[in-house]
Amino acid sequence: MISRTFLPSNYKYSWQQSVVDALLESDPQRLPDKVTDAQKAVSERLLQERADPDEQLALRGAVIVLEGLRQAPAVGEDYMS
Repeated sequence: MISRTFLPSNYKYSWQQSVVDALLESDPQRLPDKVTDAQKAVSERLLQERADPDEQLALRGAVIVLEGLRQAPAVGEDYMS
């Protein structure tokens, strides 16, 4: 698990905090809500004015990571069944 002490407390883009919160969530019961919150933050940003190229790249990465988190089996879940 990644320690929060090694992560910056401020991010270049306001939506990034919610993505990091989802990535660091270790409670499988809370993870879906964290992912939903992060996806909402990213979606809201995508609906605003056009992002600069760096933010566009970061947003695309966030979408991919969050979709992976949403589809990943819960820790301890038998994903072979």
